[in-house]
Amino acid sequence: MTRIELFALLIYIVFLAFFPFSFVAFKKEKDVSGIENSTPSTEVVASTVTPRNEVFEILDDKYLVSALYYSDNFIEKIRESKTTLNFQSRIVLNLSSSVTDKLRDKYIDGLMSLFPKEKDVNKSNLVSPLDRYRVGKEETFHDDAIDLFTLEGHSVKSMSYGVVVLSERGWLPGKPDKTVSNNGGNQVIIFSPNKKSFYRYCHLGGVAVETGDIVEAGKIIGTVGHSGLIASQYGHGEHLHLEINQYKKNSVVYLSQKEILKLLRGIRKK
Repeated sequence: MTRIELFALLIYIVFLAFFPFSFVAFKKEKDVSGIENSTPSTEVVASTVTPRNEVFEILDDKYLVSALYYSDNFIEKIRESKTTLNFQSRIVLNLSSSVTDKLRDKYIDGLMSLFPKEKDVNKSNLVSPLDRYRVGKEETFHDDAIDLFTLEGHSVKSMSYGVVVLSERGWLPGKPDKTVSNNGGNQVIIFSPNKKSFYRYCHLGGVAVETGDIVEAGKIIGTVGHSGLIASQYGHGEHLHLEINQYKKNSVVYLSQKEILKLLRGIRKK
């Protein structure tokens, strides 16, 4: 082998040794930039999958949002109920069976990521959902909620700073498929980072907020109405149905009627 041939062979070996790595590096750079490769690299996919993105995917499914909202005790009541369940309740019940601790944690973490870190949510004051109301004697009927009676059309306010996780305004008599809860009718559920609480407002007439909205305490979210299967019947309207659930250690627990009433009385004294 002549010196020229040996030199050429060395150049060829160097070429094979260097250019494959250069090509891989070049391709990886193009993949990451997303300019020439339509399929994102693993690094790009990992960077775009965030709690914030994942929670909006959940919020797009109103039945899943409801399954994640209801307390474990309430779900158990539905499961043990001997009455015929409507199709909405069956959907929520089936979904609740698939709700894992991991999914619930992911949901809560995603909701918490929507709030500015610099805001001290623990100092956020609660406000009354209604300017005027009365609590009727029939309140012994509810254990996990309270009905606040007032004239229809009165403004309903968000009790706490938070994000709207469910907003429904399409309830119609005889058309139960328009909302997740035929009994609840037009409803709004707001998640508050303060104590990781959910506030549910039902039987609304008008609804003034959308899913994903960040609201301050005192924000008008709708009006008192009579939507919902029972509330729409004569003599059952003119009230706001209020529930408060809290996320605690991989489970959702409800505030009892007495606890909610105590909370409301505390707000009135301020």
